Amino acid sequence: MEIHSSLRDLKMVIYIIIHRPTGFCYVGQTSHKLKKRIVQHLRGKKQFVDKIIRIEGRDKFEVGVLDVCTSLAQLREREHHWIVYFNCKCPHGFNMTDGGEDNGKNNGRNKPVICPDTGEKFNSVIDAAEHFNICPSGISSVCHGRKKTVGGLRFAFADSKIDVEEPFLIKSNGKPRRVICIDTGEIFESIVSAAKKLNITRRTIGDVCSGKKGRACGLKFAFADIPIEERKVFSYKNRRRIFCLNSGEVFDSLAAAARKTGINRTSIRNVCIGKIKSTHGLRFAFADAFK
Repeated sequence: MEIHSSLRDLKMVIYIIIHRPTGFCYVGQTSHKLKKRIVQHLRGKKQFVDKIIRIEGRDKFEVGVLDVCTSLAQLREREHHWIVYFNCKCPHGFNMTDGGEDNGKNNGRNKPVICPDTGEKFNSVIDAAEHFNICPSGISSVCHGRKKTVGGLRFAFADSKIDVEEPFLIKSNGKPRRVICIDTGEIFESIVSAAKKLNITRRTIGDVCSGKKGRACGLKFAFADIPIEERKVFSYKNRRRIFCLNSGEVFDSLAAAARKTGINRTSIRNVCIGKIKSTHGLRFAFADAFK
C-alpha cells in the first residue's frame, strides 16, 4: 500500500483506501501527516479496515487523497460527503459509520468541554481544539485524565467534577481574568491573549501571576483586577542554602553553588540528598541540615 511521495506529508486531508480486487473502499480523515495515518492502519487491529488489510495483504490496496481541508470542521463535513458519495459504509465498503460527528471513534469528543484556565466552554473536544489550535487527541487525553495539560492548558468534560487545584486564571463569574505586564504597563484581556502576543506559554504567565515564579521571559505579570498591595509576589526565602564541607563556604542556592564551583547543579543536589558521595572531589550538604 504505497503512498505517492507528493502525498505523504499532506495534512488535513480526506483520504481513500481502495481494495483493488473488489473496488470496495474506506474513506477517512486525518489532521496529521497522511503517511502517519496510513502506518496506523497498517499496525492497527481495532478498525474493520485494519483487519481487512491484515487479512488481504497491504499489496492489494492503494491510497489516494480526495480533499485537502483548512479546518477540523471541514474535515468532518467532507468525510461524511465522500462516504455517502462512494457508498462505502458496510456492507458496501469498509466504513462502519457515516463519518463526520459519527465517526465511531469520538472517545467522548462530542461531549461539552470546559477549559478551567480560561473559563471558556465548548460543544466538543473538536471545537476546543479548533479554538486553541491544539490536537484534539491531546485535549481528549487531558479530559480522560491521561495527561495533566496540553498546550499549557487544562481541560475537562463539562459534566464532570472539575478538580482545579488553584483556579487563579478565571474570575468567579467564569470569565477570563485580565492580565497586566508590570514592566511595560500593557493590559491583556486574558492570559491566553498575553501568551499569544508575547509568545510565552500560558502556564508560565499564570505561575508569575500566582506568585509561583518571579518572571516569565524576563517580564513580570499580575492580574489587573487585584490591587497592587494584594498581588502575590514570588519569594526566594524557601530556597535551601548549600554548604560545601571541603571549603566551609555557604551558598544561597544550588544555582549559586553551581555558578561559583562550575559544577552542574544536579550533581551538587545528588550529593546533598545522598545519591552520590562527592562530585569533582567536593562534598556538599543542605545548610539547614546542621541546625
